Amino acid sequence: MAHRVLIVEDDRQWRRILARYLRSKYDVDVAASLQEALQLIASSEPYHVVITDIALAEDNEHNTDGLVLLRKVHEWSPATSTIAISGRAAQPTERFTAEYHTLAYLDRSVLDRAGAEDEPGTLLFWVARGIAESDLKGDHRDGA
Repeated sequence: MAHRVLIVEDDRQWRRILARYLRSKYDVDVAASLQEALQLIASSEPYHVVITDIALAEDNEHNTDGLVLLRKVHEWSPATSTIAISGRAAQPTERFTAEYHTLAYLDRSVLDRAGAEDEPGTLLFWVARGIAESDLKGDHRDGA
């Protein structure tokens, strides 16, 4: 089975950049909103990794739909690794990852550095690590 990655990003340009960056190595789907992401997750085979922008711009004045998505992914598919991306400075990783069950909280500057799977700090590094962890956990999606 190909390693599956879901990118959830409301900004079309960033969505394209992320997808182009990862498609050479992985089977990538994209979603522009929380609702679109939830539909994809519910109607498909489990993803190995879900990458989401924290501040998805919907009808949510606090732009926290990315946080809602992180919790839903953990609830529905605990074997799926999640990576949070934001244009803001990264929060303390330990606190954030514990609260939202994420592998990493990255700011978009990780995309400014070309990198390989063995270079910590790059998106490819974190996606490869997320896939490895997801493979170890196996498919434990509830209700699937």
